[in-house]
Amino acid sequence: MARPARAGRRRRDRGGRAGHPDSRRGDHDRAAGHPGAGAGHRGHARPAGARTVGRFARRHTPGRHAVPGRHRSIVCRTRVRRRHRCPCPDCSRRHGPPPSAPAPAGKPNPAGANLALGRPATASSVEDGRWGAGLAVDGDATTRWSSAFADPQWLTVDLGDTWSLTTVNILWQSAHATAYHVDVSTDGSSWRTVHTDSAATGGEVTIPTAGAAARYVRVLGTARNGGYGYSILELRVF
Repeated sequence: MARPARAGRRRRDRGGRAGHPDSRRGDHDRAAGHPGAGAGHRGHARPAGARTVGRFARRHTPGRHAVPGRHRSIVCRTRVRRRHRCPCPDCSRRHGPPPSAPAPAGKPNPAGANLALGRPATASSVEDGRWGAGLAVDGDATTRWSSAFADPQWLTVDLGDTWSLTTVNILWQSAHATAYHVDVSTDGSSWRTVHTDSAATGGEVTIPTAGAAARYVRVLGTARNGGYGYSILELRVF
C-alpha cells in the first residue's frame, strides 16, 4: 500500500523550485489554463530550442555556447568579426589562427637601372676618414670605400624605396673579403641573407637575388685576404 504523504511536505513540480513560494502558483496556473503555466521558473515562457539543465533553461544554438555551471551563456562574435580569433575553445579549433600579413612586394625595375647609384650609403668604419661609404656608389670605379683593419665590417646602401631586385654586383679592390654575405631588408633592421661566400677571391662578382623585395642592401665581410681592411670600388644593385 502506498505510504501517505506527510502533512506539510513541500512538493516539487515543473512550475517552480522545490519549496519555492511560487510552486503552488504553478499548480494553480496549470489548473486555470494560464498561458505561461508549466513553462519554466516563475511561469516565464521557455525559449524555442532551449533545454533544461538542473533548474535553468539554457539556449544552445549555433554561435551561442553555454557556460558550464552557470545559467548564463556567452555569444560567439565570430560571425560578426571573422578576422578576429574567437575566445571560445570550440571556435578556436574550428576557425584556427588569423591569417598572417602578406609579404610586401617590390617595385619593378624594367629599365635595368643601377638603383644604388648616388644613393645614401653608410659603413661600419672608414680607413683614415678618407675612403667614405659614398665612394662605393658614385659610379666611379677609380674611387672606393675602405674599412678599418678589423673584422667584421659592413657597407649598406639605401635604395630609397622597396624594389624587386634581380642582381647585386660587387667590384672588389685588391684588399677584398675571403668570407662575406649579402643581406637585404625592407626596414633596415630585419635582414635576410641572399648570398654567402666563404671562399671569395675578389674581383667582380654578380649575385642573383631572385626578385627579392628590399630597400636596403648590405655587404658584410667576416674575413679578409690580408692585413688591410675591406675595399669595394663599386656596389651596384639592379
